[in-house]
Amino acid sequence: MLTAPRACVLALFVALAGAAAAQPAPAPAAASAGVDVKSCEQARKKVAREQRTAAEVADTLTKARRARETCVSRSACARYDEAIRDTERRQARQATRLGRFEQEVAAACAR
Repeated sequence: MLTAPRACVLALFVALAGAAAAQPAPAPAAASAGVDVKSCEQARKKVAREQRTAAEVADTLTKARRARETCVSRSACARYDEAIRDTERRQARQATRLGRFEQEVAAACAR
């Protein structure tokens, strides 16, 4: 039921989430190395928060798809279809935001 663009967005999101989850967070560098520890930690917290939200949205999408497979009435199926479309759009936005936050971590923690 996925179209090619939706499948690509979903694959991108899963790849980003998997790669981010698989990488351990580097240890905080010393302040003498020119790294602003506070901004680095804040950036890391934003990434962690976004990853948790992305996992919740993925669960919501899975539940909506399962419910759509078993819906009986036309109106219920339409509601599930709309929920699935909205969730997929939300996932795409979150994947973009997660990428941006990871770039912020790289910039803030690599100085």
